[in-house]
Amino acid sequence: DSKKVLRHIEKCMRCVLGKSEPSARIGSNTFCLVMKNRFENDIQARLERISETANLFNKNGVNTFILEFRFGIYIPENKEEPFSSMMEKSSAVLNDLENNDVFKFFENSVKVSSEKKWELVRQAEISLSGCDFSVSYQPKVSLNDKRIIGAEAFINWHHPKLGLLYPSMFL
Repeated sequence: DSKKVLRHIEKCMRCVLGKSEPSARIGSNTFCLVMKNRFENDIQARLERISETANLFNKNGVNTFILEFRFGIYIPENKEEPFSSMMEKSSAVLNDLENNDVFKFFENSVKVSSEKKWELVRQAEISLSGCDFSVSYQPKVSLNDKRIIGAEAFINWHHPKLGLLYPSMFL
């Protein structure tokens, strides 16, 4: 049952994250975690704990699947950076992960080559006719009273080979 698995993952994240470190599910299998750590080793160790604990539900081999986690990580340079910018940067490195990699940290030198960008433009034209784009909404929540005060709309590209691509990767 997918809802049961998602609740289990959320519980595992809550056990590792502090009370003031929010997490959210932002896509079918995409989560956002905000951690206060600024040291790569600490962040990696905490993410490994989430991955290990999440798979404890299968320790008896009852389930026929294992949850695989992959993390694109961005450590902001200043506290004023918009959340959307942080998400774009962590998503960009997530899509650059090699086959067996689980973690990758964003570096300012990470850039998509112009050749790769033009290939994406060509593929986007094909995907437009194939209905490979979707719109998702992210609520804006007031930190004072936790009420929803608005929403942001995002367009996502469900690329046939590369998987889910965020706007920063193709716009």
